[in-house]
Amino acid sequence: IDFFSTDPKLVFRRIISLRPPHLNNRDLYNPRELFRRNASVTQAWVEGAMSNFDYLMFLNTISGRTHWDMNQYYVFPWILSDYTSPTLDLNNPEIYRDLSKPVGALEPQRLNDILERYQSYDDIQGIPKYHYGSHYSSTGTVLYYLIRLEPFTTWNISLQGIYYFYFIFYFIF
Repeated sequence: IDFFSTDPKLVFRRIISLRPPHLNNRDLYNPRELFRRNASVTQAWVEGAMSNFDYLMFLNTISGRTHWDMNQYYVFPWILSDYTSPTLDLNNPEIYRDLSKPVGALEPQRLNDILERYQSYDDIQGIPKYHYGSHYSSTGTVLYYLIRLEPFTTWNISLQGIYYFYFIFYFIF
């Protein structure tokens, strides 16, 4: 197959027609089915035999998240609301955030701004109303949080340009 001059759909159909053994099970990539088949993982987490981190990695993996794609990078929930106390009592329910709301709706003023923007949005060019202007897992967001680690520093320079870093370090130092 000449991959450069052939229609990608034809290439895909040809590969599927060969029925490679690792692609013949449709349930293999279905998160619901993966979760059902791996119920023992959830049970191990419930019983304390698996750490929260390992369980969240499992959930991220079966839902298709990966460290190979910055737009599908692993997601970990923000569960704390107290970022100022020198120590935390994990038995105190006041230190945890309200998980019934998205992070953007936790503060009344921020929620009001989001709802106001949504209500005042004019449907232009067929773009429907939306609450948030960007996805929480985008290349820029992931690189922002991981900027101090390689290779994310280099990737951030590639994304933003070197002058972005000159600007940041000029004001920091």
